[in-house]
Amino acid sequence: MSRRDKGLGKKLKVRKHFDRIAERYSKMTSSPILNQIRRREMESIFKMLSPTHGDLILDAGCGAGYYLIPLKALGANALGVDLSRGMAAVASASGADIIVADLSSFSLKARFDKILCAGVLEFSEDPLAIIENLRLHLKDNGYMVFLIPKLSPIGILYKLYHLSHGVNVRLFSLNEFELLLKYADLRMVAVEEPTWMSLVAKCAKEGLEH
Repeated sequence: MSRRDKGLGKKLKVRKHFDRIAERYSKMTSSPILNQIRRREMESIFKMLSPTHGDLILDAGCGAGYYLIPLKALGANALGVDLSRGMAAVASASGADIIVADLSSFSLKARFDKILCAGVLEFSEDPLAIIENLRLHLKDNGYMVFLIPKLSPIGILYKLYHLSHGVNVRLFSLNEFELLLKYADLRMVAVEEPTWMSLVAKCAKEGLEH
């Protein structure tokens, strides 16, 4: 199987997985432990993203709208993009604006002040393609915030959980992620570890001050 075919196969598998669980996704992620993890991640993400009224923000891989809906409530002009029609339908039902598209190849005329990509790269066969495409949609003085699972014992549990559902996810070391950013002509401005299993990184275009 070629690399391209392998990538397409994984996209199809991921899309089917999230279409299948879309209606019950919120319930699946509402246990006390997961709620605590997601709350800490959200606090770190929103601190890095610093959303303000009128910001043009892209939520890349918005899922059911966990971050997108609060961004809209804060007055941001927030748009979501997701591969899963099922997840997009759930988010749309809450009043969010969604486009169903492939993050590695979608193209919009707009460029955004800020881009959020949370819990997405680990599901891709080619995370660099997603990062590079998102960069094309970022204003020169804008920045991106990524949430990724880190290579750690808890991260391995996260990986095993998804393997039990037939989806193989990727874990990232900080050095590996910084290398991906370098290939995409981005640099890391700040990074936090809100939990033992996650990294939140704020990134800007290389050579521009922030």
